[in-house]
Amino acid sequence: WMVDVAEASAHRLTGPIVNNVMGNAFSWLSDNKTIVFTAVPENRGQAPQRPRVASSPVIQENIGRRAAVRTFQDLISDQYDEAIFDHYATSQLCRIDLRGNIKPLGEPGVIWFFSDSPDGRYLLVNRIEKPYSYIVPFSRFPQRLDIIDTEGNLVRHLADIPLSDDIPQGFGAVRTGPRSHSWRADAPATLFWVEALDQGDPAVNTEYRDQIFFLEAPFTGEPTASLMLELRFAGITWGRDDFALVSESWWRDRRMKLSQFRPDDTSGAMSLLIDRST
Repeated sequence: WMVDVAEASAHRLTGPIVNNVMGNAFSWLSDNKTIVFTAVPENRGQAPQRPRVASSPVIQENIGRRAAVRTFQDLISDQYDEAIFDHYATSQLCRIDLRGNIKPLGEPGVIWFFSDSPDGRYLLVNRIEKPYSYIVPFSRFPQRLDIIDTEGNLVRHLADIPLSDDIPQGFGAVRTGPRSHSWRADAPATLFWVEALDQGDPAVNTEYRDQIFFLEAPFTGEPTASLMLELRFAGITWGRDDFALVSESWWRDRRMKLSQFRPDDTSGAMSLLIDRST
């Protein structure tokens, strides 16, 4: 629904098709005239029914590697669970204007989240991919990250993230490869993300734990390596090209650092503001 504040009136933009299963259903673009949202795919049909008799055994194999995995609750446990997850989590990304004109963007899929660039020209889309796992939650399933435009055209395939079922033990452990993708809030369309420099393992003794990377529109070049962090990345507060704040933390000794840096400075220099125990 859309409310016209000046007229004190409201009208419905869509039928009951918004899919909020993954918790990130809609977002206004910066033009204040367009909403991007996840919709239930057309002709989805009825939900799968659990078979009365199993069609095959559930087989899990551990081949050639060891991995410490926590005991999680409410996991996918068989082919029916996979089918019911696909049925409810699959959505179609759409664009709609204030007159209710809807345009599908790309193909349906299990879209975990999407986010729009500050200038409203691009979307970062994170899709959950198969194979699913029966020992970790969906947040650790394989993922595909793409940058598309608001017409649904692929601008750049950003990353394929494999199944993360072998994250090291301990607080402060993270998966390897790129993570925590987001848009710079102070730039028209610049992505940033973090990559572990210690294999994601808090037991590794190293000078730096994480590094931040930037990729600016039109996303044709190589990512720019930036800040190297002594502790684990904990967030950025954006200001201007010449001012931003980055926070780091380490669970084992409850240490927290806050530093000032210049996003337009590719040297990765930082100025420490706070270093304390939480």
